[in-house]
This record gives sequence, structure tokens and C-alpha cells, in this order.
Amino acid sequence: MTSSANTALDPGVASGDADTRLSKALIAAFGEEGRDPDERRILRHALTEINESRHVAGRPELGDILGLIDADLDAEDFQNDSISAAELLAKDLPDPSWVVDGLLPEGLTLLAGKPKVGKTWLGLDIALAVASGDTALGGRSTRRGRVLYLALEDTERRLQHRVRRLLGNKTAPDTLHFLTNAPGMDQNGEQMLRAWAQSNGGVRLLIVDTLEGVRGRDRTRAVYRADYAALRPFRSLCSQGFDAILLVHHRRKEGSADPLDTVSGSTGLTGSVDTVAVLDRSAGVGDATLTIRGRDIDETELILTRPQGSSLFWQLEGDRREAGRSDSRRAVIDALRKAESSLSPKELAEECGMEQAAMRQLLRRMHAAGEVTRPARGQYVPADPV
Repeated sequence: MTSSANTALDPGVASGDADTRLSKALIAAFGEEGRDPDERRILRHALTEINESRHVAGRPELGDILGLIDADLDAEDFQNDSISAAELLAKDLPDPSWVVDGLLPEGLTLLAGKPKVGKTWLGLDIALAVASGDTALGGRSTRRGRVLYLALEDTERRLQHRVRRLLGNKTAPDTLHFLTNAPGMDQNGEQMLRAWAQSNGGVRLLIVDTLEGVRGRDRTRAVYRADYAALRPFRSLCSQGFDAILLVHHRRKEGSADPLDTVSGSTGLTGSVDTVAVLDRSAGVGDATLTIRGRDIDETELILTRPQGSSLFWQLEGDRREAGRSDSRRAVIDALRKAESSLSPKELAEECGMEQAAMRQLLRRMHAAGEVTRPARGQYVPADPV
């Protein structure tokens, strides 16, 4: 590294050039064995300063040399950043942090749903809850902090009406801010958002409603690459001033067994975010399902209802899978109460229309929870016979 850099420096440079002598000395110091990485970066900075002065004076530049040095530093970083499996397992790593408990983790989240399904109402509820430190959707705790909401498909009049409805008699938080227009991410939008976060001391949550209003357009790339590149500014912002970013997006018209496959666009969108949430509601039906899937969180399928006589637009009723398990447990209890004596797992499986293996697992969990008792081996009765 040192010899090649010095060789690259010689052509066309006078031997008495003070910059040349200094550059050679810096390069030699850079290549010394055992040199501290931070010191090597200081030396690299000094060479950059010399290069800029040479350019102004019209003398040969050090571009090739700096390229060699950068390659050397990159190789060092690559080596230093690697971690063994043993070191990884020995680390005490924190659990994922939530902005809204069990609903919205830190990082980049894509919320997709059909038009007029209630995405904006969901986003506004979350924004108000986080800004005020209140519960979201009638029950989920939040980490209080400043919120910026880009309402790019709304007017101030419509926003005013919706916020008033959601607040009811509560006071509007002064830590929730709205913008109804913003430049695209390819038109200084990223810089504007970063500056806004810095001037406000950091932001807990940014909501972009919708992504289409600010995403950059690169028609020279394939669809996947364009979608992936469109989210790059938001991934950067997540580590520079914003704890969490929620991007509101649309779904395709055609359905799919996998909710993620209904998100409009390519897998470049769903694959580049940390979490995907899909809001689904059938036409003419009040209740909705919110499916959440992420890299660091368990998949969840939440039930949302439209409460009557409440300021809430959406209210969280629970986990659909938990509800399903509760139905199974109720079926077991009902079958045991109707029976004149204890029942075996096989008899309960036939009575409840379940596989015998699944019934055995369910009975073990119910026994551990104190819902059923075993008067004899392989026999079950309800803990509460009434």
C-alpha cells in the first residue's frame, strides 16, 4: 500500500515540492504496522486537505492515492465489523422498542389498505396518542414524544374535523404537527425532514399519508429497484432524528391468501421496511383486521371494531388468533360441563371436531392455566363445574 501510493505520487511532481514531501511522509505513516484506525483516518483527512490545495494550485492531484487509502480503510472496517457466532450469542441485546405497544415498533413501517378503509383515521389516532402519551385505539400504551404528520391527501378543514372527533373533550397536544404539502424525497424532501427533526430535538414518530405523495420517481430502473430506492431516504431518516416512521400506502384490488401480497407495488417496498401492517375491511362490514408482520416482532392479527357512542373511530378488540384459541377453550369447557363424567382427550377431540394431537396440547395448556383438572390419568373435568 505505501510503495504503490508513493509511486503514484511521483509522475509530474517536482522533487522539491513541499506538498509532495509531506504527502509521502503521511503515506508512510499511514502504512506503518500497528497504526491505530483513528490515527489512519486523521492521516487520510490531512491528505485530502493537501489534495484540495493541489487542485486549486493547478498541480497533479492525489486522487489515485486517496482511492488506494480508502480501499485499505474499507477493508479494515469490514474486518473490524465482523462478529463471530460465539460473540453474537454472548451479547445482551435489548428487545425491540415500541412506540405503540404491540402495534407500532421503532423503525420503518408500511401501513397498507384500500382507499376509504380507515387508514387515515388509524394514523391520526396513533399520532394523537403518541403526542399526548395517551393510549392508542382505546387500550395500547404509547411512548410519548413529538409527532410530525404529513397529511398529503387532506385539507386543513378535513383534518380539523377528524382531530376534533378523535379528541372529544380532550385538549389538543402541542407536540403534534401537521403539513398538508411537502417536497418529494428526490426534491430536497429528505433534507427538509432531517432539518425539521434536528430543530425540534428529535421526533418520536413521522407519519407520511400517503407515500405516493412524496416518493421519488426513477423511471430508468426496474420496478423492484425503483421501489427499493424510493424507501432509502426514509430508512436513513429512521437513524437520524426519527424513532419511527409510518408510511401509509395502498393495496391492490385483487386479493391474495397472504396479506403482504396485496400491497401495491413490488416486493421492493415490503422487503425494505422493518414492519408491514395491512388493514383489511370487507365492504359493508364495520370491523376490520390489522395484520402486522415484522423482522423483529411476532406476526399479529388484530381485530378492530367501530365503537358506538365513542370519539374513537377504531377500537382494538384483541388478537384474532387469541380469540380463536378462546373459542376452542370454550368448546372444551362446554363439552365437559355437558358430560355426565370425565372425558378423555379422544372423546373431547371428537366432541369438538379437533385433531386428537391438537386436543392433547390444548388440554395441557388449559390444565396449566387451571381451567381443567384431572381426576384420573387421561381424564378431564372442568375446574369450575358450574
